[in-house]
Amino acid sequence: MFPAAASASEEPGPLYHKVRTVDASGNVNWMPWTTDNFEGSQEAIAAMPDGSSQLLGKGLDGNVYHNIRTASGSWQGWRPIAGAHGAPTFSGPSIAITGMPVPSKPPTDPRDPDVSPAYGQSQLAAVGNDGRVYHNIRRPDGWQGWVGIPGPNGGYFNASKVAIVGTSHGDSSVLAYGADGHLYTNTRFYSGRWTGWTAMPGANGAKYFDGSELSAAAMPDGSVHTLAVNKSDRKVWLFTPQLRWAPLAGASGSEFTDPSDIAITSIPKYYDFSTAYSAQVQVVVAQNNGTMHHQVGNIGSDKNVTWKGFQQVQQLPTGFNKVGIAGMFDGSSQILTAVNRESWSPTLV
Repeated sequence: MFPAAASASEEPGPLYHKVRTVDASGNVNWMPWTTDNFEGSQEAIAAMPDGSSQLLGKGLDGNVYHNIRTASGSWQGWRPIAGAHGAPTFSGPSIAITGMPVPSKPPTDPRDPDVSPAYGQSQLAAVGNDGRVYHNIRRPDGWQGWVGIPGPNGGYFNASKVAIVGTSHGDSSVLAYGADGHLYTNTRFYSGRWTGWTAMPGANGAKYFDGSELSAAAMPDGSVHTLAVNKSDRKVWLFTPQLRWAPLAGASGSEFTDPSDIAITSIPKYYDFSTAYSAQVQVVVAQNNGTMHHQVGNIGSDKNVTWKGFQQVQQLPTGFNKVGIAGMFDGSSQILTAVNRESWSPTLV
């Protein structure tokens, strides 16, 4: 039985982290940060090829912090990220991070070398307090620093929400809801060149997709699957190159309506115990009633997704608010969530 959940809230709350093992039989309990009980209103998590994960959190001071969980399970600790334009810290309404995998495909841009220098990097996308979209790289030897992603007519691109994902070509793709509310995508070749912003098509015959929540995952073939909440019906939609936009069925066959947050990740070269699949995707949905559901989808050689059905994630008494998920290279996944501050009690620690 799951305890009753609290209602979702935009107020900052403690971050919790959970591991889902490869066969899902050894799920650990939700555990708070054991060092500083970090509280934040935004979060993001990404898998790295060395088995570690990198995390972002927006703290109570409004600034963005970075943390690393090593493959052995130890933590680096939260460290502030320097801001743009010489500012000491970075703050903004939306943050995202991705790990750059070992490229398994030829470069998208033939002008790029065959060997990507992006391996081992994490790349960040964020919306600053000025509304502009920024990009940053964390290399093993340090940070590149925030750089504004170019917009039309040589200016900056303004947005409300961003996502970023590293592909098997060695590129990274940034998705964002622009100032006009439409969903756009932009690809950065690992040489540093950008393709430019392109509006994605809408669902149900609409010219554009206007939404709120946003997440993306890269597939082994280099394509990107996009998970988004449609503003018109407040339902969760999934975009794939094969099916375009399709509504995502919720728990018990019903549709999730007006979720507080969504996240999607891929686990390349995952193999089911009975049948081999080319890849696997995992989706988590946090609902406004404070519950969270998780679903596995196996991708066959035809590139279609076979869903196994949503299962409710072990509940916290506080209820879930924001959520991120990272598919690890050993087949496991890690979930990072911000819970509701209003009903949190230090006695849970």
